Amino acid sequence: MASAVSTDDALVWQLIDEITSSLQQAKVAEKEKDALNEHLQRVVESTHQECRKLAGEVEAMGHELEATAQAKHELAGILEELVVQEHARERELATKKATTAEATD
Repeated sequence: MASAVSTDDALVWQLIDEITSSLQQAKVAEKEKDALNEHLQRVVESTHQECRKLAGEVEAMGHELEATAQAKHELAGILEELVVQEHARERELATKKATTAEATD
């Protein structure tokens, strides 16, 4: 019976060692998980910060594009007015030439 007890004691100690080892592995895994979660949180925060920065830049670019479009529209209006004025001058000059030609005839 003494050998049965020592075998049982050996099994108990083996189970205790395995449980202790499993608990240590679980603690290590928990620490690794916590470290990974902290890292991921930092990544998420920096990503959000970068997204906000980029959103601001995109918004600024949108304003610049709107201003450029407005300036282009204004320039087109100015050019159109200049063309109208030039055509009026050409008609006036043609009329003067025609009047001068009739007068000399």
